[in-house]
Amino acid sequence: GHIHRGQNMKVGYFAQHQLESLDPQASPFLHIRRLDPNVRDQEIRNFIGRFGFSGDRSEEPVAHFSGGEKARVALAMIAWQKPNLLLLDEPTNHLDLEMRESLNFSLQQYEGAVILVSHDRYLLNATAEEFWWVRHGRVESYRGDLADYFQELLKAPATRSEARPEADAGSVDKKAQRQARAEQRQKLKPLRDDIRKAEKQMEALQSQLTEIENRLGDTTLYEAENKDQLQTLLKSQGELSQELSHWEEVWMQAQEALEAFDEDAS
Repeated sequence: GHIHRGQNMKVGYFAQHQLESLDPQASPFLHIRRLDPNVRDQEIRNFIGRFGFSGDRSEEPVAHFSGGEKARVALAMIAWQKPNLLLLDEPTNHLDLEMRESLNFSLQQYEGAVILVSHDRYLLNATAEEFWWVRHGRVESYRGDLADYFQELLKAPATRSEARPEADAGSVDKKAQRQARAEQRQKLKPLRDDIRKAEKQMEALQSQLTEIENRLGDTTLYEAENKDQLQTLLKSQGELSQELSHWEEVWMQAQEALEAFDEDAS
């Protein structure tokens, strides 16, 4: 394809290896100061405060920070340079729950355009404003959200036509046709079993996730005395999302194999 860059476009790219390049002895404040030595101190403090670093925390060495906090420092450094476009390619792979939450928080503070490639449904639901559907060699704007998309997938026919005569009916006896259909059913049975199993698992997991999301909508959950309950729910949400992604992948692979078999038989 072709890329047409705007004259003033600046692209930022976030990858996990950037956390390793942070100076462990430097604070969030100093990391930004090194990018722009002439800016006023208060401007830096106001900026990093948006990423959760205020007061003494803004002056502490990142060596003592958690992985999630380091991810926020890295994203703050990218955002400080004011890219028009931020590219993220599977940014939550291998991230723990805290780092995923930190990434989500930081993206909410970012004011530019974001192109995000991810299998993390929680992150996509929390950050994406527009979805694109790539199918049948085309790229189309998708008006719904992820819940709508997966409902469409579940409604897609899991079975295909079984009989595809390769010759005129008069030239093939009925016994051979029955035998061919039986062999085809036997070949396709494991794929259809996988699809049915995946759909059952996806439906159950989605129901559990919906229940958790409804509970997370309770504002009292975010009060200090409910911190442990909130952490438990967020952990469950992360684990269920990962399991759901697994079964979605199983479903997609089985569907693609079934469609490929149909194309070969046609």
